[in-house]
Amino acid sequence: MAATMTDAEDAVPGLADTVVVNGAGRIEIHNALYGAMVLPANVATDRLEEVRALQRRRQDLVPLAFGAGTWKAYRSAWKTFTAWCADLGYEPLCGDVEVLSQYLVHLERRDPITGRPVYKRSTIDVHWSAISAAYEHAGRPIDTRDPRLSLLLKAIRRSKKNEGVDDADPINLALLRAMLRACPPGIMGLRAKAVILTGYLGCMRRSEIEGLHVSDADLHHEYEDGLYGVRFRIRSSKTDQEGKGSKAGVPDVDDPDLNLRAALETWLEARTVMAGGRAPDGEDPLFCALTKSGKPKPTPLTGHVINTIVQDLVAEVRRRVFADEAEQKRLGLFQKFDFSAHSLRAGMATEVAKSGGDTTELMQTGRWKSAQVASRYVKDRDAFGGAARVLGMVGGR
Repeated sequence: MAATMTDAEDAVPGLADTVVVNGAGRIEIHNALYGAMVLPANVATDRLEEVRALQRRRQDLVPLAFGAGTWKAYRSAWKTFTAWCADLGYEPLCGDVEVLSQYLVHLERRDPITGRPVYKRSTIDVHWSAISAAYEHAGRPIDTRDPRLSLLLKAIRRSKKNEGVDDADPINLALLRAMLRACPPGIMGLRAKAVILTGYLGCMRRSEIEGLHVSDADLHHEYEDGLYGVRFRIRSSKTDQEGKGSKAGVPDVDDPDLNLRAALETWLEARTVMAGGRAPDGEDPLFCALTKSGKPKPTPLTGHVINTIVQDLVAEVRRRVFADEAEQKRLGLFQKFDFSAHSLRAGMATEVAKSGGDTTELMQTGRWKSAQVASRYVKDRDAFGGAARVLGMVGGR
């Protein structure tokens, strides 16, 4: 029978390690992130206690390195890698550069029927980061300087340089208006309207929308130029893993369809009514889950649900204009089917560029640190500036 030891409960539930000697006399490291990681046979079992001590210290530190979303993506990627290894008879933690390079080539492949890439460049990067993190976690770091890996990674990234950051089609202002009109009645529709306006005008990632608390939204902020509007505090994001935080601002506008402050106030008022008169606390999620009857839950709206809200509204708009090809083209729907929550961010970036915003303004609007990355979000050609520019042009639309 295998000898086992379960370490003390980790500060982050589910990431505690179990170090065992399996029936084959091999040391295994088990955790909720990567599952079972079997060390090679040349790691002697008399080093079991040393491995356990290292794992105890590691499990205290590793969860702090990334956000929960990153860990979830890494776990999924590692599961895919181990399944591929099992299919070909490889050991996931063998450290063989040839095995790792074969897997990278496997990820780079194209669908034989459609000719489209099976994985985007960003997805391949996530898989590689997950594998590298797993090797680090097991105390067997990968030598990324090995030319068999470094040159292959460079070649893959160059071959995919024109694929863009994300395949999500952008939502233009005309489609945004149509989606707002398609929101269902009642509290579900009020939440949907507030969510898509926040994501679009705030140029936010869905994880940033999900992470907003009530106190993060200043609905009556006065800016230095005398304008009023909404200012969001974004506590952390994909490019801010250390949680330094950033700001996103959206000015007030007379257009009732695009007035974010009014949409948020209406949503929060309805939420209070449905909660029996209890207004949400400052640390409650700004966008919460709802029961089928519309009662607020204490949990935040998940990224998956935000994605579903966007896709359902786009589908409803498409249904309404199904027989009108000219209207489909005006709305940016014609022969475009890859809409998601990311379409809100891509759409705002595109509108800022189309309205004459320069690279600096674009970077401020989406809080991008790289001009190259920001420019790749533009499809079809202070965070406040981009929203102000776009909203200043809506009068004629």
